[in-house]
Amino acid sequence: MSAFKEDLMKDMQDVFLNTEEFGVQVTLVRSGIEYPMKALFDEPSLDGAAIGAEVQAISHRPRLIVSSADLPGGVPLKGDKFIVPESPICPRSGEFVARDFIYEKDGSVTYDLQVK
Repeated sequence: MSAFKEDLMKDMQDVFLNTEEFGVQVTLVRSGIEYPMKALFDEPSLDGAAIGAEVQAISHRPRLIVSSADLPGGVPLKGDKFIVPESPICPRSGEFVARDFIYEKDGSVTYDLQVK
């Protein structure tokens, strides 16, 4: 692994996923087993310009970014369930299910979520 990639992964853990900075503590539930982990949670809006349609309403698609190293076996799965507690950094709480995911080259996984 290159020094740059190692530095990037270290920054992800030490800064972005740090719960005292930007991260939130979430719980992954897979096969009945709970795995606590740090994550970034947000809800970017989908507007008409982004989806090529006239804007009738703005919707939000929750997403969660985690380190692949924190996942069981280092593997993301569709259908993973995440419990996101309310916090000052994350005012939206609840249970979410992974609709899909992107396995990023930097060692992170971005989950596309839906409310359970």
